[in-house]
Amino acid sequence: MKRVASIPTIALEVWAKEYDPYGDGNWFALPKEVQSKILKLKLNSNEFKYFRTAEGRI
Repeated sequence: MKRVASIPTIALEVWAKEYDPYGDGNWFALPKEVQSKILKLKLNSNEFKYFRTAEGRI
C-alpha cells in the first residue's frame, strides 16, 4: 500500500456533505465502498491534484 494523497479532514467533511446533503458530514460514518468511490472520483480529477502526494491514478 502506497500513500497517494494527504487530504485535510475539512475536505472529507465537505465531500461527505456533498454525497449526503441531509447527513451530518461525518466521513467515517459513510460505508467504505462509498468512501472509496468518492476518493477515486475526487483524487483522479484535476481539481484536487494538490492533495496528491504521488503520480498516477487511483
